[in-house]
Amino acid sequence: MRLAQQYGVVDARDALNCRELTGMLTKDGQALLPILELILNGRKTIDQVIDVMGTAAIQAILEMDARAKAGEPHRGKPDDRPGAVYRHGYQDGVVPLSDRRLRVRKPRIRTKGGTGGGGAGGEKSREVPLPAYEALRNDPRAGEQIAHLLLRGISTRDYQTAIESMAGTVGVSKSAVSREFVERTETAHDELMARRFDELNILVVLIDGFQLGDHHVITALGVDDGGKKHILGVTASGSENAAAVKTLLQSLVDRGVKPEERRLFIIDGSKAIRAGINEVFGSEHPVQRCVTHKVRNVQDKLPEERKAYAKILIEGAAKMNRDKGLAKLNSYARELDATHPDAAASLREGMEELLTVSGLGLPEALARSVRSTNMIESPQSMIRKTTGRVKNWKSQAMALRWHCAGCLDAEHRMRRIKGYADLCLLEQALRPEVVKSKKAG
Repeated sequence: MRLAQQYGVVDARDALNCRELTGMLTKDGQALLPILELILNGRKTIDQVIDVMGTAAIQAILEMDARAKAGEPHRGKPDDRPGAVYRHGYQDGVVPLSDRRLRVRKPRIRTKGGTGGGGAGGEKSREVPLPAYEALRNDPRAGEQIAHLLLRGISTRDYQTAIESMAGTVGVSKSAVSREFVERTETAHDELMARRFDELNILVVLIDGFQLGDHHVITALGVDDGGKKHILGVTASGSENAAAVKTLLQSLVDRGVKPEERRLFIIDGSKAIRAGINEVFGSEHPVQRCVTHKVRNVQDKLPEERKAYAKILIEGAAKMNRDKGLAKLNSYARELDATHPDAAASLREGMEELLTVSGLGLPEALARSVRSTNMIESPQSMIRKTTGRVKNWKSQAMALRWHCAGCLDAEHRMRRIKGYADLCLLEQALRPEVVKSKKAG
């Protein structure tokens, strides 16, 4: 919605909005305007959205096709070699979809005239047809397919897949679309790792691993005192090891996340992550073990008919006060000893850290948000959707580059955590002297 506000009120007749949206689509297929929100909020009809989104998407495809043939548009004298292809501005055009006609600005490309161009007396400069435009103009099936893909992109917000498929429908190679993405992703890691957090009051840090092929990418996400989420940093390694976690956490300290300020860490249960926290920030910071991960780990060692009960009991105990919840979990572990000792051992591992949040006395809405790593897994699901089509992760650098770009995309869609209005109570539990001094001031 932030981007929607940036572009103002979307109107199919507003050429400026359409040009800006076209530029964004061309440059950045991973972070396109959340069109569906305009519809859901009653601000535009589906027909108006299709007009604007369709025009912008098609113009982006035409631009990609022109770039593949003649490169980027630029000022100055064109290549004067005979037969060379160069950009020659734009002209109005019309593209028929299955149920409407859209006006577009078609990029023009021409050949340079002169001797050696093929004719005996030299060839004159001539217009070069744009294959994507010709396909859309002359093939009714292409327009019908574009309309279908456009609607799918709008309904699912999967604009990247839609625009790639639309480009492929009219003969623009996937590599042309991919190059745009690679150029953007090359700077994503540097952008993320250059961020500073001196002015942010980070109360919660979540750390979680994510696997892309054979590569582990570890992400740190922070929550400030207003409930807003921030991607703090990303690193990659061959495995989720303590050295990689330490490198990531040390970078947070170097960029302004003060280790002396007590905060809540939420982890999936990895010993490497726990060791990294202790080494960089110290063992006095409370650590919450993700309840969802613990449930899965225990369920993996139980038969199907026992899994639902395990989930209910563990999640219920995690909501109790600390002493009562710990007693409940210990009782269940003893019960499992006789029949499923592996499940009992899994439950006991890090058991007390399942109840860290319970000991902070937080309201349930906020406690539910910080009892698991779900808030970091939501953006990671967006990344998984983006990267799911990649079958060959050629290098760790490639995995890191794609993950960072996905993080930047996901961050724009993140909402404040549920229960954020009570974060002052978390700060009071973590840093009572800080809260006291704020009130005194």
